[in-house]
Amino acid sequence: MKPILRLAAVMTPFPHAIEATKTASEALEVMMAHRFRHLPVTQNHAALGMVTERSIKFATLEEGRPASQLSVKRALTPQPYLVDLNTPLDVVIEEMARRQVASAVVTKGEKVAGIFTMVDVCRLFADTLRGNLTPDDVA
Repeated sequence: MKPILRLAAVMTPFPHAIEATKTASEALEVMMAHRFRHLPVTQNHAALGMVTERSIKFATLEEGRPASQLSVKRALTPQPYLVDLNTPLDVVIEEMARRQVASAVVTKGEKVAGIFTMVDVCRLFADTLRGNLTPDDVA
């Protein structure tokens, strides 16, 4: 049986996150600057939730305030799928499908280490179909 890829081999290393005390407009600026659609929200460097352009849009409509007057904490999706970077990839993808979520916050201990999204899944699937994965990519 072939070894299963570990999440660390295919995740997007993620030095970017935003503290819950920041504004939703600051989160949008970070996402736009780095071309992200998902941004982990942290509190004291621990993952608290996930914010997306969509969650900010809904929060601003619900609150009736612009993003510049809305805290990230009000726009986040709580209880994101947190997963250790050494988790086998098949487990992660299966759990994302079961939960019907588009992203997972990758952790090392209590700290955010990266992110794994459906875009990453699609890239990995395309590479697999093309036979572009090397032996160094596994285990």
